[in-house]
Amino acid sequence: MKIKANKLKREAMPFIIAFLLFDIIVVGAICAGIHEIPEDANLYISLKTVFSSFLNNIITFKFFVGIFLEFGTFLNWSFWTLMVFFIMFIIWKIKFAPTSEYDGKESGSSQWSKHGEEFDKLSDGREVLNKKEGFILSKDHYLGTDLRKVLINKNILVVGRIWCW
Repeated sequence: MKIKANKLKREAMPFIIAFLLFDIIVVGAICAGIHEIPEDANLYISLKTVFSSFLNNIITFKFFVGIFLEFGTFLNWSFWTLMVFFIMFIIWKIKFAPTSEYDGKESGSSQWSKHGEEFDKLSDGREVLNKKEGFILSKDHYLGTDLRKVLINKNILVVGRIWCW
């Protein structure tokens, strides 16, 4: 369970960072623009004031001031941007969910041996598996190809598909 929690934290971190940056910069700049709206302004003048000063508020770092001038508005907009980012994270997790519990995990004989013991040489100097070269069996296991060192059959059955894009 702890592994899943750590994986979730690691996957959520980019969304949290993106939310914080978006929230502080964009929502802060909008709040700074809202503070500049005249009292008797209609909707058109209000939107024009906010969007005309938006880029200037970002360039001059006025978005920091906008956070504190319109703090209630900032918290309200922050809540809704948090909801949008949370929904985006859930959609991302659903869309890229693994198809099985073994996706990305080594299984089979490569999982049985630990700490490099599978690369030990035999008593007569021969080796079966090689760390650096040979036929690729899995992510970090190779079947040696040096015929003087390996006296086994080199026939390999490949199961699955090869994608050439």
